[in-house]
Amino acid sequence: MKKSLLILMALFITIIGHSQTFTDANFIEYTVSGTNTVEVTGYDFANGGSDVAIPATVDNATTTYSVTAIGTTAFQNNDLTSVIIPDSVLTIGVGAFVQNYNLDNVIIGNNVTSIGDAAFRYAALTSITIPASVTYMGFAVFTENLSLTDVFSESATPPTIITGTNDTFGSSTINSLRSGIHLHIPAGTMGAYVTDAGALWTGFMSVTENALSISDFELANEVKVVTTLDALKIISTGIARLENYTIYSITGAKVKKGTNSTIAIDALSSGIYILELNFDTGKLTKKFAK
Repeated sequence: MKKSLLILMALFITIIGHSQTFTDANFIEYTVSGTNTVEVTGYDFANGGSDVAIPATVDNATTTYSVTAIGTTAFQNNDLTSVIIPDSVLTIGVGAFVQNYNLDNVIIGNNVTSIGDAAFRYAALTSITIPASVTYMGFAVFTENLSLTDVFSESATPPTIITGTNDTFGSSTINSLRSGIHLHIPAGTMGAYVTDAGALWTGFMSVTENALSISDFELANEVKVVTTLDALKIISTGIARLENYTIYSITGAKVKKGTNSTIAIDALSSGIYILELNFDTGKLTKKFAK
């Protein structure tokens, strides 16, 4: 009897521990979701402000947690203008950023695999880059982003999306936003995205195959750019060797160049930048926000 009671107490403690919720210094709320992992579950906009850079890891007491998910409606109905999602995040939940009517800049981490229904509905995006890691996007993810004009999909295999009513990029009530969007895809993937039987990425204003080859997109899968407050860290999980980098402002002005894999950005003004990376096996270009 005593042994059974101890087992039940241990199970209770485990359950309570895994439902622990805490808030960091940036007013982002987390709930423990597993061993050393957390899900973002809320945000105090009044104190945290309109620009959010979600950290890849967060400390609570004596434990360091990896931030692996953005939970359902975690940032719903705030007044966000900019969001950076780190490479540690694997899933973006249903309605995670819905009704942020001024949200016009989103950088999605390079390991996100799924984006939930209505995740960015009612935002103000003009362009969005879908990383090569994404395999699924739910219904109405970008519906009512009325200024959305450019979608960049980096995967050679088109992510599964919703068509028809509650289309990923629009809805039947506004006659689908796809007709006003320019779609940009990897070279050699027109069939898979648009023209093959069963292709889902149809109905866009235009479709452009990027100049990058499939091998360049494979390079994108093996190279990670980790953004911190004062530096970019270039991490290659394959054989690619970084030769040099160049940072451009969003207007095209060259602001920094070098050869180091850790790039100091503390001297850069706040804004959006383009990072061009030259490897011995190819070239990679990514956006980042400071």
